[in-house]
Amino acid sequence: MAEKESGSFPKLNGVNYHDWRFNMEWTLKKKKLWRYVDGSTVRPEPSSANVAEVQRFNEQSEIAQAIIVLAIEPLQQQHVRDCESARDVWLKLEAVFEPKSRPRMMQLTRALIGNKCAESEPMEDYVKRTRRLAAQLKEAGLEFKDDQLTTIMIANLPSSYDSVAAVILNWDERKYAFDNVKEALLTEYCRRQQQAAQRGDATEALATKTKVSRATVRKNTDWGAERRRNIVCFGCRKTGHIARQCPNKSAWQVQKQAKDSGLNVQLKVTNAEAFILDSGATRHICNSKDWFSKFRATAPSSVYSADDSKEALVAEGVGTVEVTLYCGTQGMLNTRLLNVFYVPKCRRNLISVSSLEKTGHYVVIKNKLARIYNVETKALIAEACARDGLYVLRAKNQR
Repeated sequence: MAEKESGSFPKLNGVNYHDWRFNMEWTLKKKKLWRYVDGSTVRPEPSSANVAEVQRFNEQSEIAQAIIVLAIEPLQQQHVRDCESARDVWLKLEAVFEPKSRPRMMQLTRALIGNKCAESEPMEDYVKRTRRLAAQLKEAGLEFKDDQLTTIMIANLPSSYDSVAAVILNWDERKYAFDNVKEALLTEYCRRQQQAAQRGDATEALATKTKVSRATVRKNTDWGAERRRNIVCFGCRKTGHIARQCPNKSAWQVQKQAKDSGLNVQLKVTNAEAFILDSGATRHICNSKDWFSKFRATAPSSVYSADDSKEALVAEGVGTVEVTLYCGTQGMLNTRLLNVFYVPKCRRNLISVSSLEKTGHYVVIKNKLARIYNVETKALIAEACARDGLYVLRAKNQR
C-alpha cells in the first residue's frame, strides 16, 4: 500500500537517497503537496480570523508527512520519529543522507574521479552513474562545470576508447558538451556491440561448418572395402585410397605447391586495383611501391594479417598512399592513407580496421556492405562490398 501511495518506487533504505528524493519530490508535486515541504507555504499564525486556513495547512502538511514517512524503510524511520511537520521530515533526511560538509564533498569527489568505466560495462550505465555523482556533489555544495565533468567522464573510459577520446577532445568549445559527448559514446558502444555480435555469428557458423566437415571425413573413412575400391584420390587421381593415405603424396604435393604459387601471383595481379578491409591487420599494407606518393625505407619489421597466415610478414618501408576509393552513390572519392607499410610479399593490399579507428574512423557492416565513416563528421569515406567472404574496396591509384 505504501509503495502504491508513493508511486511504486523503492522505499528509502539508506543507500538510494538521491533517486528516492527525486521520485518523492515529483510524487508530492503531482498531489499538489510539495509547497508544504519546500517551505514556500508556511503555517499561518493562529487567530480567530484564520482558523479554517490553519486547519487546512495542518491537514495538508500531515498528508505530505504521511506519504514521506510511509515511503521510508522501518530501519530508517528512526531519523524522523520526532519531526512535527512534512518540512521537518524533509530537512532531517537531508541532514542525515546529504550533509553539506567538506568530508562529504571529498567523499563524492573521490567517487567521481575514481568512477572508472569497465571494458564490458554498458556505456549507458557508466554515463548515468557519472551524472548521478555530479548531481550529488552539486547538492553537497560543489558543482563541476559542464566541460570539466565531460573531461572527467572521458578520462575514465577504457583504453580501447583512446582513439575515440582523441577525436572528441579536438572538438570546438561549442560542441564539447556533456550531452554531445554522451551521444557519441553511446553510438560508439552500440557500434562495437554490433561488431561483436557479427563476429559471434561468424564464429558460430565456422564452428558448425567444421563440425560437419569432420563428421563427413569420419563417415568417408568408415566405408567398407567394396566402396573403398571406388574412391578416387584427389592427389594422384588413382582409385582405392584417399589423398591423406596416398603412397605418392610427396610427389603430387610438390606439383600442387608450384600450382598454388602461380595462383597467388595471378591473384596478386588481378586484385592490384583493390584493397581488402581487414580486421586482423595491425597496419595498412600495400604490396606495390608504385602506389606510394611518399615513401621511407625502414629496417625490416613484422606486421600481421588475418588474410595471409598467422606468420609475420616483413615490411620494408612506410609511407603515404593516395587512392581513389569507391563510395557508393557518391562515386569515387580521393582518400589519403597514412603510415601504410610496404609489404611486397603480401598477396593483397589491406586496409586495417584498427588503424582506421585510431585515426578517427569507424566501420559499419550491414547488408553485405562495409561502410567507413568519419567519427566527427559522420561522412561516408568509402564502401566495401562482400566478395567470397572478404570486404573488397574498389580503388584507383592517383599517381
